[in-house]
Amino acid sequence: MSVKPTVTMQVDEVFDLHTAGALRARIDALGSAGVVLDFTHVRTFRDAAIDVLTRGLTTPTIQLRGLDTHQERLFRYLGIGAVPAPRRSVELDA
Repeated sequence: MSVKPTVTMQVDEVFDLHTAGALRARIDALGSAGVVLDFTHVRTFRDAAIDVLTRGLTTPTIQLRGLDTHQERLFRYLGIGAVPAPRRSVELDA
């Protein structure tokens, strides 16, 4: 059984339209390899860049690191990212 490689790409400082386009080209060039996008060191994050990165993306596996809740939610809306945490049941006192 062969294991598909996973490639980690670290995004530094700024995630904007230009950076997203460059990342997308690198991801497309990888073919079927899984990808981990690490946003831990990003200081400026442009939400619109998510569209440039994800539109028509066919990579089988993309994992995300270092995003805040809002950014993670935007990626999830587009079908990419971490699986949402399971809901916890809460008991309320009557």
